[in-house]
Amino acid sequence: MESKYIYIDESGDTGYTNKSTRYFILTAVIVEDGIILERVVKKIHKTKLDKSKAGILHAYKESVFTKNRFVNKLLDLNIRCFVFVLDKNSKCVDDVYLYSLKHILKYCIKNNINNIIIARKDLRKNYNQNIINLFKQNNIKMSFSIHEKDKSLQVADFYSWIIFVYLEKGESVYFNKLKHLITFI
Repeated sequence: MESKYIYIDESGDTGYTNKSTRYFILTAVIVEDGIILERVVKKIHKTKLDKSKAGILHAYKESVFTKNRFVNKLLDLNIRCFVFVLDKNSKCVDDVYLYSLKHILKYCIKNNINNIIIARKDLRKNYNQNIINLFKQNNIKMSFSIHEKDKSLQVADFYSWIIFVYLEKGESVYFNKLKHLITFI
């Protein structure tokens, strides 16, 4: 059986204040070879008009030109993702991130995904170790990385941003082009 990899990034925040986002989104891009995603990011970065941050693509900061190139590349390569969306107006949970991650884990188990790379946000060692143990108990190799080091995470960031602005702000331009590649779980 061929190995599958997923790269996970999030959008939105985990809080429940008046300033918090309504949605918390975990997006997982799935591929059989992570190098494909690395190449996509490198190609898009080479065509950027503004190269102020070398090697890093953050969807919300990019020009319309770069966003359109990114969408076209994802369409050409048929790069799929699956997404868990938590509507915090409908459900209140103690640990939004862990709750959402457990839904991603169920999907991974069901679909025999055995290698997961998550964008590291939280620097609390014990919290991160608990997440690693959660996946390890289910025989899934999981690691944390950063966007600068693992460019494949930038593809997950892009998808996550597209879904976030669609749900949170009603901006559907990019979402409508890619929705056939997105599976909501």
